[in-house]
Amino acid sequence: MQMVGWAGAVVLLLGYFQVSRGRLPGDGAGFQATSVTGSIGLGLAAVDGGVWPAVVVNALWGIIGTTALVRALRRGRRRRGATTDGSAGL
Repeated sequence: MQMVGWAGAVVLLLGYFQVSRGRLPGDGAGFQATSVTGSIGLGLAAVDGGVWPAVVVNALWGIIGTTALVRALRRGRRRRGATTDGSAGL
C-alpha cells in the first residue's frame, strides 16, 4: 500500500508543478483529475497506516477536487456545445 501512497504523492505533486509552471489551469479538468487521483492514493495509504488526520484531509481533498472536476467538465461541455451547434457567430 505504500507504493499506492507514493504514486498518489507523485501524481499530486506533478499536477501542482504543472499549475505552478502555467502548463495547466488551476481550475481545469486536468489539474482537478490529478488532485483527486493523488488524494485517493494518499488516502488509501493513510487508511492502511491508521493515520486518521491524513485520511480526513485526503477525503476532503478528494471531495473538493471531485466537485471542481465535475464543474470543469460541465464548463468544457458547454463551451464545445456553443461552438459546434452551428449557432455560434450567428
